[in-house]
This record gives sequence, C-alpha cells and structure tokens, in this order.
Amino acid sequence: MRKIRSETQKGLQTCKYCVQCSAWYPLTEFYIDRAKADGLRPYCKVCDIAKAKRAV
Repeated sequence: MRKIRSETQKGLQTCKYCVQCSAWYPLTEFYIDRAKADGLRPYCKVCDIAKAKRAV
C-alpha cells in the first residue's frame, strides 16, 4: 500500500511528510523545488541542511 505524503484541508495541501525524519510538518518547513510534482523538496529544512552538511 502506498503511503500518503500530504494532508489536505478543503482541497488545499496543509502539511507534508518528511521522508528523512518520518514526521509531518507545515509546508513552510520545506524548501521550494519546482522540479517536484508538489513544488517542494522531499526533506524538511532541518533534514535538508543536515544532509547538505554530511555531503561536504
């Protein structure tokens, strides 16, 4: 069964699931990525920063 990656309220997306830390966050906690279907990165800002630091 496929895991739902966003929660909606009256047809508008309000929260998103971070695939790294497995938690739900408001959309403001994700960086913009226009290449993605929902326009947001798959990781929350905290996980995205930590991932970038590990890559250096």
